[in-house]
Amino acid sequence: MASPDALDRRTRVAIAATSTMCGKGMCRKGAAAYRRDDQAPSDASEPPPESVANWMHGEFETWTGRCKSWTAAVEILLPIAAIAFGMTAFGIVFSIAHAG
Repeated sequence: MASPDALDRRTRVAIAATSTMCGKGMCRKGAAAYRRDDQAPSDASEPPPESVANWMHGEFETWTGRCKSWTAAVEILLPIAAIAFGMTAFGIVFSIAHAG
């Protein structure tokens, strides 16, 4: 069995790694958000992007056929949410098992 110091060290390393990856993701999103329009490649043949509201009420082409955009978004996000809830449940179970 690991000593309490080793467990604390592993916990600190896990938190540092997670924080680093989250910070890296936020920095990339922030850099993309602040990108100036004149730095973007100019392609006059490309139509302007549509709004999110229009996209959500439209249809989306998938490899199995066309479906509503809302349905496609749910089909993408539902497994990600299930994994997040599952990992949270594992964390709670391990915390209870470690404390008891």
